[in-house]
Amino acid sequence: DGAASIATNANLVVKFVVAAEQGKQDFNVARSKAERITIIRRVQSEWRAFVAALPEAVKTRARAEGVGSSY
Repeated sequence: DGAASIATNANLVVKFVVAAEQGKQDFNVARSKAERITIIRRVQSEWRAFVAALPEAVKTRARAEGVGSSY
């Protein structure tokens, strides 16, 4: 169903954006370089999970348009 697919994709985006924003806030209050590195790695992991969860059609289109070479 198209509507369900759109809702699923929107939820993926929202989840990632929330995680990224939380990471930015956490980074800004981190007290040490080690904490910052941990936060960066957490957000990188969220990004990889987001990309992995994208439908193949989205990844294919991104590749075709020359964006997201790591997809």
